[in-house]
Amino acid sequence: VIMPGNQDDVVPWFQALDVCVLPSYANEGVPQAILQAMSCGIAVISTTVGSIREAVRDQETGIIIPPEDEAALRNALETLLADAEMRLRFGDAGRKVALEKFGLGLMLDKMAAIFHGVARG
Repeated sequence: VIMPGNQDDVVPWFQALDVCVLPSYANEGVPQAILQAMSCGIAVISTTVGSIREAVRDQETGIIIPPEDEAALRNALETLLADAEMRLRFGDAGRKVALEKFGLGLMLDKMAAIFHGVARG
């Protein structure tokens, strides 16, 4: 486990990971760390908290566990660390979801459409 603090360029850090683990236990939206990891093709382990499941699809782009469940976290880590093919499959699927559903261009287009709708009344 490495906690390097704030980084201006996170891509090399994510690319060095085998797995991204974010065991959130309090309300969250969709954490940027998860989207960044997925964009880099890294499999994710996270929880059912907030809107995380909009990005992390259990057994497709990563593994979803209950919050504050140490045994489930340990099992998920053991599973992914033991199976490079699964990590690659989840990582590839996660990258696709991140780019298609959460890409910057798409998000900006959606925001612009909302603002245009409001401006038109």
